[in-house]
Amino acid sequence: MSSIRRHLAAELLLSLFGSLLVGAGIVHAVRDTGALVPRLLELGVITALSLSFVLAGRYMSGRIDEARFRLVVYSTVGLGLLTGTLSWIASGIQLLQGYSLNEPVYYGLTMMAGGAAAGPYVGYFYGQLQQSNAELNHRYEEMAVLNRRLSVANRVLRHNLRNNLTVIAGVTSDLKQRRDTGSFGDRLDMLDRQTDELTELSEKMGEIRQVWNTNQRTSVDIVAIVNRALDELRSELQE
Repeated sequence: MSSIRRHLAAELLLSLFGSLLVGAGIVHAVRDTGALVPRLLELGVITALSLSFVLAGRYMSGRIDEARFRLVVYSTVGLGLLTGTLSWIASGIQLLQGYSLNEPVYYGLTMMAGGAAAGPYVGYFYGQLQQSNAELNHRYEEMAVLNRRLSVANRVLRHNLRNNLTVIAGVTSDLKQRRDTGSFGDRLDMLDRQTDELTELSEKMGEIRQVWNTNQRTSVDIVAIVNRALDELRSELQE
């Protein structure tokens, strides 16, 4: 069965359920021997409740996807049958106990129509909740994949940095022992600074990974951090 046919079948089921409730209300009103006005009022209540969930279903039909609309239909019919059945069971128990009940059929039909009237909204919000959970799970999976990739990249980067730094440090140490001129010494000092910066970068990568993998939160003084960074920048520019 195609998607359109399933959607139409769900709409038809909703309309059929509402029609059955109104039909049962009409049969009850005709068979009732009471005054005409109360019978019409009883029929009006059942009809109004039935129309409310049929119209609500029709309104939602064109605005939500098929899966969520099926939830709307199922919850409408399910809640209607549940509330009506529970009402008639309770009435039956009271009759078995010898109580005299007035209009148990009407109350059962009214409870059924009332439960069905709440059904479209229960199904709609439950569908919304399912969709939100699915989106959250998808985002969580994306974050988990990103976290794994970041961890791999971090390990590879730190490993390569440490290997290169070890080589640079060894070469620098050897050149320092052989330097003859001042200019040569300046170049070695510059190489030392670059090595220190690479080492600091490697340590920062480790800190980033730790922050990424922790749920702990710490309050920091952002103004003090910015001022300290500005002071360091001014010092570098003055040099």
